[in-house]
Amino acid sequence: MATIKEIKEVLAKITDLESPFLKEFEKDSRSGVQKEIEKRKKAIQAEIDENLRLEAMLRYEKELYVQGINLIAGVDEVGRGP
Repeated sequence: MATIKEIKEVLAKITDLESPFLKEFEKDSRSGVQKEIEKRKKAIQAEIDENLRLEAMLRYEKELYVQGINLIAGVDEVGRGP
């Protein structure tokens, strides 16, 4: 049986919520393992949510890229910074 530290190292490499490793580790009854699984699942979901947020922010640029426009400028609405 793997130690919690070893399991934590494997979990850090998992990037998919449907990973078979997650399913296998969920069978482990140790509370430390269960805590690490939930922590990793939350981190993976946060990464997914952030990627979706960024994709949504790029929708206008992507529409312009499809039209062949490659140079796009932006304006900061606050008037400070770049």
